[in-house]
Amino acid sequence: VQLPSGLQTLTFGDDFNQSLVDVNFPDGLKALTFGEWFNQSLRSVRLPCSILRLVLGSGFNQSLAGVQLPESLQYLIIGNHFQDSFLSNHQTLWSAGCYDCIYALAGMQLQPQQCFKAIIPGKGADYGLHRVLLPNGLQTLIFGWGFNESVAGMHLPSSLQTLTFGSNFDQSLKGVRLPENLQTLYFGYRFNQSLRRVRLPNKLQTLSLGHDFNQRLQDVCLPNSLQTLILSERFDQCLRGVRLPNSLHTLTFGESFNQSLLGVQLPHSLQNLTFGDNFNQSLDDVQLPSGLQTLATSASLQGLQLPSSLQTLTFGDSYNQTLHGVNLPAGLETLTFGRSFDQTLLGVELPGGLKTLTFGKCFDQSLQRVQLPQGLKSLSFGWNFNQSLVGIQFPNSLKRLCLGGNFNRSMSGVQLPDNLEILTFHWHFNQSLTGVQLPSSLQALTFGRLFNQRLQEVQLPNCLQNLKLGRRFFQSLQGVQLPNDLQTLTFGDNFNQALEEAQLPTSLKGFTSPGLTVVVR
Repeated sequence: VQLPSGLQTLTFGDDFNQSLVDVNFPDGLKALTFGEWFNQSLRSVRLPCSILRLVLGSGFNQSLAGVQLPESLQYLIIGNHFQDSFLSNHQTLWSAGCYDCIYALAGMQLQPQQCFKAIIPGKGADYGLHRVLLPNGLQTLIFGWGFNESVAGMHLPSSLQTLTFGSNFDQSLKGVRLPENLQTLYFGYRFNQSLRRVRLPNKLQTLSLGHDFNQRLQDVCLPNSLQTLILSERFDQCLRGVRLPNSLHTLTFGESFNQSLLGVQLPHSLQNLTFGDNFNQSLDDVQLPSGLQTLATSASLQGLQLPSSLQTLTFGDSYNQTLHGVNLPAGLETLTFGRSFDQTLLGVELPGGLKTLTFGKCFDQSLQRVQLPQGLKSLSFGWNFNQSLVGIQFPNSLKRLCLGGNFNRSMSGVQLPDNLEILTFHWHFNQSLTGVQLPSSLQALTFGRLFNQRLQEVQLPNCLQNLKLGRRFFQSLQGVQLPNDLQTLTFGDNFNQALEEAQLPTSLKGFTSPGLTVVVR
């Protein structure tokens, strides 16, 4: 087979398993990918010096000794069945990806580039990491999910910027010398070791502690450069006496955290603060930073003075308290309610600057006589919402309206805003739109699974670009005037009506229907 000279990407399917000895790959090839079952020797295979990325599938288990890898190679990805003993010698840089593993072999004429990535898997074996030679240009090192060996004595190059440990890693870092240039440090699911007497680099910006971590932080020296601190799902330690650096921008607590923050000094630099669903401590006497922009919590905010800088407020899934008495800042732009919230908003003053309002699954309260902000652009309801929309004063600024899965109310008499661009009905909606005035600005109209109503008497706006009909829709479209600007038209599995080609607008770019027959006349 003569491959085109200009070919840059070549991908083989999962079933391909043929020898490549006589294949002449074009010199401009940059990416070569083999599928699941490829397991042929690469000795005597001429790989072009232009290749940047080589991917070998899960079934590959051939020795790489004697294989000439091009100096241009930046990524070598090998599947998790690879067990080449050649990798254990002292000349080898052994690196592998999180799941399918990424390997880069320094002892095989590979000259790592500045963006070179290495990932070491490990699955219960002793790899002798003190003998592994990592290149000086290495910037990212990722240990795979099975790795759980001590890294004490392993030389980590000074160029390293990102270090990630996989799910099973749970070894002490005492005595481990972390590179000074390290900026990002991730720990996986099982890590639960004390960070006391572990010297964190002065340039570290992100520290993420995995699911099981639940150790004291009082004696941990967090560097002044730290901007993001993510504490694990099981972390539930008191923070009194913990010095949070003044550089911190983002602080995230997991689901288990439920400690009082009384006496804890949150940095003035903090912009994003997230609590898990179990947090129900009072914030009354906690001084929230004046520059806080994002807050996520399930705790009560009654009587609390929220910072005027707050732009995004998210209530967690367990929050189901009245908003009466909650002082929402005037500058709030995004308000999101979690799964459990189902309280009336009647009498609640929503901020005038609010642009996005999202309700969770359980919300099923009427919005009649609720004053929606005049600048609101997006309004989304959760699954349970099934209240009439008649009498709701939608602001003219509203551009996106998304109705929940249970919504199945008549739209007759509903005053949709003039500037609405996106209208989405979900699962249960199956009401006629005959006589309903759809806004002339509407660009996208989506119906859910159960919708099966005639469209002949429905006036679709001329500027409508996307129309999606649900799985149960099988009404004839004869006599339906499709808009001239329509670009995508989608039918569900059950639609099997004939449609004349002349009915389709010339603007149509995307057309999807499993059972449709288009008649050309």
